[in-house]
Amino acid sequence: MFENIKFIYFDLDNTIFDHKRAEQTTLRMLHAKHDGLFARVSQNEFLKIYHEINTKLWKDFANNEITADELKVKRFALTLSQLKVDPELAGDMAVEYMKNYSQQKFLVDGSLEILTYLKLKYPLGILSNGFTETQNCKVENLNMRSFFEHFVYSGEVGALKPSPIIFEAARSAANVEPDKLVYVGDSFEADILGAKAAQWKVIFFDREQKADQQNTADATITNLVELRNYL
Repeated sequence: MFENIKFIYFDLDNTIFDHKRAEQTTLRMLHAKHDGLFARVSQNEFLKIYHEINTKLWKDFANNEITADELKVKRFALTLSQLKVDPELAGDMAVEYMKNYSQQKFLVDGSLEILTYLKLKYPLGILSNGFTETQNCKVENLNMRSFFEHFVYSGEVGALKPSPIIFEAARSAANVEPDKLVYVGDSFEADILGAKAAQWKVIFFDREQKADQQNTADATITNLVELRNYL
């Protein structure tokens, strides 16, 4: 369906690497390890409050209102404070979280199969928001490095999707024209709108089946193996 494609970029988190599962697994591990600290706080409540605060802080980070190091610690400090738990352990907990989270090896269903298929037809790359060291660690632990020719991370570029800066950095690395690039991602705002604004072809990996948003992408899939129908 897509003609004259010269390069395909994939989002990493929740497209190749199952970030949601890894995040929840790591947070549950932290809760269990510090069960005395969380004696009156359930795991589900801990995860809920953390997610709400982390989402807001990532927006602050994208707007250059906080630094990466501040984000890593502040999300735990604010979570513990809201749960009325001593926030003094936030720094240690932040270190524990990053260490354990980056070691998780959860792949999104179909990712290995489709990457193996597409690697024979196109050069591939990763374009991802995230901390460079953490993202590289995930790729290594998943044994995925050999699939990709370029890795473009917001931590290195200094701009997060949907900024045109990071999409232009990725286009420049691939050294092809925008209309010959395809981006596959799961975030409507960061991935679809960002890539469309950069004039790339876009495939929305609609894992949550947000039907009202599907028509803005060039194609929509709900399982990665469906990429065979387009590429």
